[in-house]
Amino acid sequence: MYTSVMDNVSEFSWSFIVLALLTTFLFYTLYDYLRLRHIPGPFFASVSNIQRLYWVLSGRAHDHHIALHKKYGPLVRMGPNMVSVGDPSETGKIYGITGKYKKVGEKFHCSLVMCY
Repeated sequence: MYTSVMDNVSEFSWSFIVLALLTTFLFYTLYDYLRLRHIPGPFFASVSNIQRLYWVLSGRAHDHHIALHKKYGPLVRMGPNMVSVGDPSETGKIYGITGKYKKVGEKFHCSLVMCY
């Protein structure tokens, strides 16, 4: 009897952990999607980086970026939290000293590379 109670507790604990992780993943995916939803781009790119990984592994990421800029304009959403800027006049707005857009910090460019 004792082991069956412990088995039930163990199953409940694992179920709770899996549910908590899934809920957290869905929350952050939704948050990233909503935060940048006004920037045009492929829908799949707004919820996953798998498409970008494929572009890089194919060795033709630059061709995909150019084609997407021709289709969507100077600002294109390339991933859940990545925006590509294709117009040099936009860089002053983003990287200007006015502080209108907050940068993440020194870890900003470490999203795909291990920088730790």
